[in-house]
Amino acid sequence: MAKTPGKISAGTPEVSKSLIADEEVLFGQPVEFDSSTDGVANRYDSGTVAGVALYDHSAGTDDSRRYEQYDPMEVLQKGTAKVRINQKWELSSTDYFGYLSAGDPIYAAPESYFGDGRTYFAAAPESFADGSGNSADGVIDAGYFGDPVGRALESTSDGDDKAVIEADFNLPDVN
Repeated sequence: MAKTPGKISAGTPEVSKSLIADEEVLFGQPVEFDSSTDGVANRYDSGTVAGVALYDHSAGTDDSRRYEQYDPMEVLQKGTAKVRINQKWELSSTDYFGYLSAGDPIYAAPESYFGDGRTYFAAAPESFADGSGNSADGVIDAGYFGDPVGRALESTSDGDDKAVIEADFNLPDVN
């Protein structure tokens, strides 16, 4: 039985799907189906999360750590993978922070929300605190990220802009 590229936990049930990258996609990024076909995927922005782009040693073997456009990529829908988590959000003149504890739900952050060409996973927007220590004041819409896509298996530490953690995904089955 062939192993799924990027598999990190022996014995963990997993479900994955092979898709074609419609743009540059970093390993560990959430992706969604391209609007034209269910065989092509983009970085997650507003649709249904199709899964997580898994590491594949045969793609992006230089320092890019990504799939290039038109590369076949394996997308994890159920199982465990390492992913990058946003812990700091700079909106207007306020910094927002969201830290995760093991067991917390994680959400896919839309690419266009930050406009930096990247998408990462995040804590729930309503759990963010601004730089003054106050609770989130509505700058981040609590429903913007949609439903949780998995749960954190590790806690993040305070103060880091981004962190890499192990996460368990249980996304709905997609065709």
